[in-house]
Amino acid sequence: MDKSLNPFFSEFDTPHATPPFDRIDSGHYEDAILRGIEIARSEVDAIAGSNEEPTFSNTIVALARAGADLDR
Repeated sequence: MDKSLNPFFSEFDTPHATPPFDRIDSGHYEDAILRGIEIARSEVDAIAGSNEEPTFSNTIVALARAGADLDR
């Protein structure tokens, strides 16, 4: 499947930014989920590998925001 055609990989240009279900095939889901997991892992790795002193904002808040791509 051509990943450049996966609707999940671009901003939704629909009312209320809802997924364009008319353009989504079942194969798009697996690619999007795997990509979301990869992004979430890199976000968590960046938090864990940070040299900054841990704070609530750069640890707890950052972890809560990690993986937001999977919520789309």
